[in-house]
Amino acid sequence: MAKIVFWVMGGFTSATWNNFNILAPTVTVLIIISGFFMRDLNIISLGDERAVQLGVQTDRVKKILLILASFVAAVAVSMSGVIGFVGLITPHILRLLVGPDHKILYPTSVVAGGIFMLISDTLARTVLMPREIPVGIITSIAGVPFFLYLLLKSKKQIF
Repeated sequence: MAKIVFWVMGGFTSATWNNFNILAPTVTVLIIISGFFMRDLNIISLGDERAVQLGVQTDRVKKILLILASFVAAVAVSMSGVIGFVGLITPHILRLLVGPDHKILYPTSVVAGGIFMLISDTLARTVLMPREIPVGIITSIAGVPFFLYLLLKSKKQIF
């Protein structure tokens, strides 16, 4: 049962330095490679038609970034299980704080996502001490209200 909870809620209880030695270089390389596409993402945010007019191969860029993001997610999930809402909360809040420029948003999201996970893991380990709750519960407590806020905000824009 504990293994099922680990994979469903995620956590760092079984993290080892050996896992880190595999995860860190892989994710670092994938994040650096993704960083080369930030200019293209800024142009794509103007719309696909406009981006094509400006010389960006939107389909190619989207496929490459989807593959890179899938690899980063696969490596992270293989080590820590599924931890939800990190990729939703961090970039949206930072977009409000630093603006939509991906050259700034991308690296700050990486750092802020790590800080958010550090805070979440610390809370997961200390709230019910000596027991540890899955870190996914902490991220969900933060993420659900934020997700509902985004949902209501987008619903108001539709009507």
